Amino acid sequence: MKEFFPNIVLEDYLYKLPKERIALYPLYDRSSSKMLVAGNKYLIEKLILQKKENKNFQSSDFKILHKHFNDLPDLVTEESLIFINDTKVIPARLLFRKVTGGTVEIFCLEPIFPSTDPLVALQAEKKTIWKCLYSGRKVNQGASFNIITDDFLTTVNAVVLNKNGKELVVEFSWENSKDKFINIINKIGNIPLPPYISRNTEQSDYKTYQTVYANSVGSVASPTAGLHFTEDIFKELAKKNVKIEKLTLHIGLGTFSTIESQNITDHIMHSEIFSVKLQTLKTLLNFLENKNERRLIAVGTTSLRALETFYWAGVKIGLGKKFKNEVNNLILNQFEAYYYQKNLNLPDPVDSINMLIDFLESKQKTNNFFGRTELFIVPGYEFKIVDTLITNFHLPGSTLILLVAAFVGKENFHRIYGEALKNNYRFLSYGDSSILFR
Repeated sequence: MKEFFPNIVLEDYLYKLPKERIALYPLYDRSSSKMLVAGNKYLIEKLILQKKENKNFQSSDFKILHKHFNDLPDLVTEESLIFINDTKVIPARLLFRKVTGGTVEIFCLEPIFPSTDPLVALQAEKKTIWKCLYSGRKVNQGASFNIITDDFLTTVNAVVLNKNGKELVVEFSWENSKDKFINIINKIGNIPLPPYISRNTEQSDYKTYQTVYANSVGSVASPTAGLHFTEDIFKELAKKNVKIEKLTLHIGLGTFSTIESQNITDHIMHSEIFSVKLQTLKTLLNFLENKNERRLIAVGTTSLRALETFYWAGVKIGLGKKFKNEVNNLILNQFEAYYYQKNLNLPDPVDSINMLIDFLESKQKTNNFFGRTELFIVPGYEFKIVDTLITNFHLPGSTLILLVAAFVGKENFHRIYGEALKNNYRFLSYGDSSILFR
């Protein structure tokens, strides 16, 4: 399927990010961050500035405004639908002691046993196995470590079952069967800040690096577009009958990876676990059927990837593709969407989501949809569900930059990032925000 992937020259989507523009700390007030508003000129003037149609409007016109995140309720049309990712970051960095007395840091990436579903694996008692990274001196297969802290008397052992470069498969075990793994890492682990935040984790990060609506444990990175929301903003949105729906997509370290391959098709897109309630899909379907001028807003690239994946899941069901509704069943690889775009007479979003709902109700008889997605969104991707994106400003050379460029267009992407740099926006996870209209 690689042959159907767009021909992308990564250098066309790079920009220079001065080190001093990377936000090392969040603002005290989450919602006081800057928010860049960008989109089609006519759309911005109609939805936000409440202007009548401009007879001289050109479709290529693009408008940028500078607001603050607490202006969001004024930027969203009544009865719009907002999707948020309720994943919760786990304290995945664990410091262990070697037999020789040295230390090694083990970074939990995703579970293998007793389940690949983080919600299940984190409830494990006595033993669990995870795919991990490590930092420190050389670690060999078969090596074992342990940890005992003053305020946590249970001995936690870690044994390296397999090693591939910096990646490990680690079995964690502990004697006290009453302790679940999530309780253990909550006591001994550290919140994993992104590598570009060049400081140690502080106590405040345990709160500020989580969204106010974080609930489903399993991520090793925060859905940072959602960090700006407060309960007050949700209350103001409710006054405009804006509906908030939740989905879960657990974010891995791959979200921070830059693309190293000269040929974009050689980049291995990270796989992420998602879940969504059947009732949420029905709300999405109802919205699509009666959309009119209301907006469907994804908070963050993770929410967008999940929503677009739901569309392609419906397409695959319509094609007669068979898959189990399980977390460890990969339902969408990084090239599939582009193959379908080129070779199929695709259903509209209403029909596709309808097929997905029917599959879950009649075939699987379940109230939840689980899966994995590798969806790699680059310029040339045809968006099916999302028409508005709330997102922060991303790392040069990352897959997230290509997603933003796909959403707004290459020229507009450069205008947006140029404006943000010129107007002293703060970048990356703890930085400022944007709302982009298609």
